[in-house]
Amino acid sequence: MESIMRNRELTETRMMQALREELASVERRAEEERTAHNATKMAAMEREVELEHRAVESSTVLAKMQ
Repeated sequence: MESIMRNRELTETRMMQALREELASVERRAEEERTAHNATKMAAMEREVELEHRAVESSTVLAKMQ
């Protein structure tokens, strides 16, 4: 009976360790995704600013031509 209990505890300990490792892995992947998402957002905002500046420049040139 004692042997069965020890085996059960060992099995539970291994399962808990596997779950902790999986959780850590998922948390790392989530952080990588957040980082990638933030980089994409920043790139999009920079592109938007660039396009707005070009639109203003184009409007200015057009106004001068008229």
